Amino acid sequence: MPALRLALLLALSCALPAQAQIYKWVDANGQPHFGTQPPSSEPDHQAVKLHRTNQSDSTLPQLQNQTSDSAAPTDEEELTRQEGKMCRQAVQWTHEEDIPNLIASGEERLKAGQIDRQQHQQALKDLEGVKTHITLPKCLVSKGEDRKRFECLAKGLGLAVCSGAAGEAIDAGMQKAQSKR
Repeated sequence: MPALRLALLLALSCALPAQAQIYKWVDANGQPHFGTQPPSSEPDHQAVKLHRTNQSDSTLPQLQNQTSDSAAPTDEEELTRQEGKMCRQAVQWTHEEDIPNLIASGEERLKAGQIDRQQHQQALKDLEGVKTHITLPKCLVSKGEDRKRFECLAKGLGLAVCSGAAGEAIDAGMQKAQSKR
């Protein structure tokens, strides 16, 4: 049952969509915006090409409008670049590393008899649902607790830690151990 609960917590605690084309545009006030559809009223927009990488020395695609006359990036442009990098790292690490590792771990637990086939199937279904929620567009517009989860994922701490499920499992284990005394 703990595996099922963990999978459900993972699925419910993350909020993000699947791979999509991302557009960036700057409005008349100079504010950058991101979206999955080009703006109808803003003719000057560009598609942002996403590169899959979680390496800190990787080069970031330009997220700001190339028509800027300024040679030095503004604080806002730098913040936009940093947010884009963080979001790409969170999405890439989760999709390419963490979810495959969780799937492999679930298969090992199934083979070892620690979970049954129904629990395993439910966990797989929940992880597929998580993939549809952890996306670049949702990260770019995230705020509050969702933003903290994305930042956590970008550090490579994983769904279990970033969703709080690992902490809940530790607390439950501690309570169980104390009740045996």
